[in-house]
Amino acid sequence: MYCTDKNCDNLCAPCSIIVGLTYHTNVIFDRELNNMEIKQIRMGRKIQTDLAQELCRQLGQYNEDGLTLEDVRNVENLLDIQIKIICAENFNTVIYKRAEKDIIIHLYKQGNHFDFINSMAAFFGSSYFCNQCNKPLSTDRKKTHVCKKAKKACLLYMKEAHDPLTKNKLYCKGYNRYCYNQECFDEHEFGVRYVTYKCKICN
Repeated sequence: MYCTDKNCDNLCAPCSIIVGLTYHTNVIFDRELNNMEIKQIRMGRKIQTDLAQELCRQLGQYNEDGLTLEDVRNVENLLDIQIKIICAENFNTVIYKRAEKDIIIHLYKQGNHFDFINSMAAFFGSSYFCNQCNKPLSTDRKKTHVCKKAKKACLLYMKEAHDPLTKNKLYCKGYNRYCYNQECFDEHEFGVRYVTYKCKICN
C-alpha cells in the first residue's frame, strides 16, 4: 500500500489514482512519462500533485473537499478504468465497484483519506486475490476456487459482474430463462443455452 503525498490534502484520492495509473501505463493525459518521472510520482513528488490537479481540472465539477462516489464514477468514465474502494471502517471490504475494465485501481479509504493499494493479495497477506468476488485466497484454494458472484451475475459465467446500470431483464423462450442484459441475451446461445434449461412444467 502506498501512502501518497501527505501535502496533497484534499487531493489524496486523485493523487492515489495517478499513482495507480503508473502501474498500468506510462502515458497520462497525453504526457509520456519516463522512468524517473514515474518514480517521482510514486514517491509523492510535485509531478504527482500536478497530474492530480490536471485530473480534477478535466473532471470539471467535483467536490473540492474530497472526491465523492459520484466523482469517482466520473473519473472512471473519463479515464476508462475501474476503481474499487476498500473501506477500513467496513472491515476492509469493497464498498464501491462497477463493471470491470482492463485497468483496475484499488483505493483504501480510511476516514476521508485515500491510499493506493498496489497488490490486493499483499494487502490481505494472501497468495492470490480474486477480482471477481473480491476475496483473498491461499494457493490451495486458488486451484479449486469458483467465483460465485460471476455465476450469479450471468448464466454465461462471464469474467466480470454486470454493471447494474445495464440491467434489462430479457426473456429467452429457447431455454425458459431470463438474461441480465442485452449483451447476455445476444450471446447466451453460444454458452449455456443447451445445458441450463428451466423446465416449464416443474421449474
